[in-house]
Amino acid sequence: AHGAQFTQILGDGPILSEDIETVQPKPYFYFLFTCFNGDFTQENYIGGHYLFDGNGLVVYAFTTKHLAGADTMRKYIQPLALGHTFGETFVQESYMEFQAIVLGDPTLSIRLRVGVPRIDVDTTQIDFGEVVAIKDEGLSLSAFEEALEFRTITIKNIGTGKLILKPWIFYMENENGVRGDESVQYWEEPIAPGESMSIQFAFWPKEKGDYTGLATIHTNDPDNPVLVIKLRGRGI
Repeated sequence: AHGAQFTQILGDGPILSEDIETVQPKPYFYFLFTCFNGDFTQENYIGGHYLFDGNGLVVYAFTTKHLAGADTMRKYIQPLALGHTFGETFVQESYMEFQAIVLGDPTLSIRLRVGVPRIDVDTTQIDFGEVVAIKDEGLSLSAFEEALEFRTITIKNIGTGKLILKPWIFYMENENGVRGDESVQYWEEPIAPGESMSIQFAFWPKEKGDYTGLATIHTNDPDNPVLVIKLRGRGI
């Protein structure tokens, strides 16, 4: 692209200062990578129209003739993405290879509107109570399912972004180190903001005694990346 104080020459033809005044474009930030567009010594310079006609808040433009590739602007994008202000990004000496100017408010920064998930659980403890301990040898599926004791918790996403639950780690064992049979059932789909999901836990002791354990799951909630549920039950 090429340009002058009052025009930009692009692939589809020139854009004049008067065109900006008529169209009133919607973007808030402009990187005018064409010569002379920021030459504020000229009354009708095009950089001023980008700033004052439409939604413009900040315009970065060159005040002189220059020669550089369009990929030069990449190094400006990263600081802006990290939350630096436009002034911090463009006024640093290392970025001022050419005679350029920041028009508008240099204290503004870009705030990314990314939703943040927040997990809420109705309980962090499960007591299966007393459960009959049965050996599983030769046990039919229906008898196995009947022997299981079930408990349910509810997880709600009270945040603004999708909540992701990664696979659960679930175990219970007694004082002798004997593990019970346990399982957890839930949908492996993200929980939308404001929505809830029921998580069903099942436990079956293989021998008598007190069982304790933990159910843990990793989430994408930045404040609660790991959810831990304490478990207990008794085989009788």
